[in-house]
Amino acid sequence: MIVYSGRTGMPKCLALFLLSMLIAIPASAAGWRSYDNDRFGYHVELPPDFRVTAEAQNGDGLTLGSGDGSAQLLVFGSHILDGDFADEVQQRMEFARQDGWVLSYSSVKPAGASFSGTRGDRILYLRAVALCEAAAGFLQIDYPARDRKRFDAVVARLVKSLRPRAVCPSR
Repeated sequence: MIVYSGRTGMPKCLALFLLSMLIAIPASAAGWRSYDNDRFGYHVELPPDFRVTAEAQNGDGLTLGSGDGSAQLLVFGSHILDGDFADEVQQRMEFARQDGWVLSYSSVKPAGASFSGTRGDRILYLRAVALCEAAAGFLQIDYPARDRKRFDAVVARLVKSLRPRAVCPSR
């Protein structure tokens, strides 16, 4: 990159700022890793500073913790036993309320659903996707409200990455 020092062209400070932005963008994307669940057929990308703290023996999913221990991330699949996908999400919303979470947002559509809320100084976000054979894939993260800005980008990427690995056959 050419840095101009005269009155014409790009000022040094602007050039350095743009260079730093080019370096920062790949760094923020670096380190995310893929997780594919073979039992339920879903995919999600895992944040670089989260480490697996438990793995379900039956292959349902993972529990992860942030490097500083302030956040917990669950990724898992589940069979829908009663009702349909929307019923499953509504049931999980009710469980969250019973656990003390005050829900402030929810969106339930046939292929995907999300809800979020707070409990004390913590934020909860859950994302679900409908999978084949009456199943659903989930990610659930809870983290300190004081770190909301830090986790907003993490949650956005998690939500975007959670998806079924296959298209279900028509019924």
